[in-house]
Formats: sequence, C-alpha cells, structure tokens
Amino acid sequence: FVPWLGWRGEPYAADEGELDWRQYAASRNPESGVLLSANNDVRAHVDGVASDKALPIVTLHMGEDRAERIDALLKGAAARLTAADCEAMLADTHVNFAPPLLDILAPMLAERTDNASRLLREWDGRAESDSVGCTVFHRVHDALHARFTARAFGDAAWTELATRTPIVADFLSHFNRLLLADGVLHAPGECDSNLRVAAAAALDALAGQELLPWGAEKSFVMKNIMFSGDELPAELGFESAPIAMDGASCTVVQGALVNVHGRATNWGQSFRFVSDLAENVARSTMPGGPSGRRLSPLYQSNTEDWVKRRYKHMIL
Repeated sequence: FVPWLGWRGEPYAADEGELDWRQYAASRNPESGVLLSANNDVRAHVDGVASDKALPIVTLHMGEDRAERIDALLKGAAARLTAADCEAMLADTHVNFAPPLLDILAPMLAERTDNASRLLREWDGRAESDSVGCTVFHRVHDALHARFTARAFGDAAWTELATRTPIVADFLSHFNRLLLADGVLHAPGECDSNLRVAAAAALDALAGQELLPWGAEKSFVMKNIMFSGDELPAELGFESAPIAMDGASCTVVQGALVNVHGRATNWGQSFRFVSDLAENVARSTMPGGPSGRRLSPLYQSNTEDWVKRRYKHMIL
C-alpha cells in the first residue's frame, strides 16, 4: 500500500522518497501542558499560535466544537486531573453549538406557551439519552438547515447529503457556522430574525406529535457480521438489544446514526481508554465481548458495562 495524493489524483511514487514530517503541524512540550486533538484543526493549537503548515492525517477537519469543549473542561478542572476526571470528560454530552443558537431564539421562545417550546427552554444543553429537550432542539436545528443551508446546494442535493451520506454528520460544525453567519445564508442584518421565524414554524409543526427521548431517536442495534435480523430472528441473540445512544455529532461523546447510500451505520465511542501515568493501571471499556461464538457467555459480556460506562481495570 502507498499513500494516495488526493490533491494530485495519483499515488505517491516510491522514488519521491519519504514524506518530510516537518511540513506538517506539530507541537512539542507546549506551554499549556496540553496536547489536544479531536478531529479539529490542530494548526490553531500548535504552541499557542496558528501554523501555516499542512494538517497531519486529514485534509479537512471536522470543526472545533469537540476540541473547544474539551479545552473548556480542562481549564475548569482541578490543578491535578485524575483518571476519574478523564472518565467523566469522556462521558460529556454538552452540545457546544447549542448556546449560540438558543441565545438567538430566546426572545421567540419566551413568548411561546406550547410544550415543545417549554422543553427547549428548560433543556440543559446536553445530548443525554433520556432528554426530550435534546430531541426538540435537534428537530428545530434540522429544520433550520433544511430551510437555509439547503439554499447553497438545492433542496434535493441537501436531502441526499443529509439522509444518504455521512457528510452532514461529519462536518456539521462547518454547516452550523454557515447557518449562524450573517450575510452568508441570510441577507445582511436578517440572520437572527430569519432563524426565529423558521424555528417558530418548526415548533408549530411539532404540535400534537409524540416527542420521544433522544435515546429513542438514536437507538441502534449491534449486528453480527455474518448473521443479522434479516436472516435470523432477533430472539436467537446474534444481535444486541436496542441501545440508546448518548451524544450527538459535535459532542465529546460523539454519537451519530447515518445512512450511507442505503446502509445504516453509526459511529461513536466504541473503545474508551483512560490511563494515569502515575499508576500501573489501565482503564478501558468496549462493547461486545472477547468471543465471537454466539453460545459463549463471553459473546456480549462487555456490552452492559460499556453502555453504563463502567471501566475494567487492568493491572500492568
């Protein structure tokens, strides 16, 4: 295997020699004491100054939401982080892009008395599986993108991107910046009023609808790669029970269910690992089990601990 140079449309030739690592953004012993990478543009965090060097690994980052939230948690933490602090950080579901949008919608929400608006006003801003307010927020948020962001692509193209590709889920942070930018998708000076009118219409459309908790909206099943419910009844146990997913596309706990050209898929924190280098202990949790044999008690022995974020401790 050789790297594919996407910008040139050709493979990397062996006679070109090794790639020079110095052309990529890097950081060593930063003054902040923190090395932070969360699918974001790490060039903005190299030794506290912006770098004009190339991005390592990826050519288009996923935005700053997760990195900004992690940075805020680190700055607000105690002087000495513990492994338990890091486990809590891995469980953080704060929706970083929600406060700016809700600040814009606040005057409109304050005047409404319907149930959906009340749920949105009282929402704590977290994408927890039992939160109905999170469901309302994302219904309104999706409607705003369908109303305004779709203008840049055309309604049919936007629907295809949002429902049959991972592009919107992967790069939602970028689309959110466009949505809230005055003079981009909105005429100058009209962004806030446009969003309030469209959000009010989206809330009106929710009247009379059953509003389920976020986890019910984001429930998924882990399937056996050889046998799924299409071939065998779910009662045979090859699949997991439905799992309510925490998090959203831009939270520290990433959680997205997407359709990729007709194939249902999801992504999130499958493997969680925490280690304090002052201890000889590694903490980890992952779904499934160490056996692929359906009748083995180890087939799904880790799944419940993974769902409940219980870590096993390995003495090294």
